[in-house]
Order: sequence, then structure tokens, then C-alpha cells
Amino acid sequence: MDRKQLVKFISIPLLSSLLILPMDVNARSIEDLTQEKEQLEKQLRELDGESTSQQVKLDGLEARKEQLRTGTIALQ
Repeated sequence: MDRKQLVKFISIPLLSSLLILPMDVNARSIEDLTQEKEQLEKQLRELDGESTSQQVKLDGLEARKEQLRTGTIALQ
């Protein structure tokens, strides 16, 4: 199979799948897609906030561990 045949072999299914995509997108309203996007963005912000919070806790514990290891904090 030469290069031209290979390009045709790959591009025809690819183009046909691109032609099908807009019909599927049109089946759902733009409002539904916008709401879904906003919901996913909200979830992402919540997860990012949780991740940041967990990282702050971890950093604090690591700092405490290092202080205990070096003897900076006197054990009571």
C-alpha cells in the first residue's frame, strides 16, 4: 500500500466520523451542554480546593515531622 492509498484508507473513516459528530451534538441542546460544562467546572474547582487543602495539611505534617526529627520541638 503506497502513501496515497494509506492516506485515503485512514482519512475516509476519519472524515465520515467527523460528519456524524455534528448530528450527535445537535441532538443535545446547547443549554444542556452549557449546564454540563458548568457542573464539571464546579466539580473541578471543588476537587482542586480539596487537593490544595490536603496538600497544606501534608506540608504541615511534613514540617512537624522534620522539626521532631531535628529536635527543634521539645517533646513533652
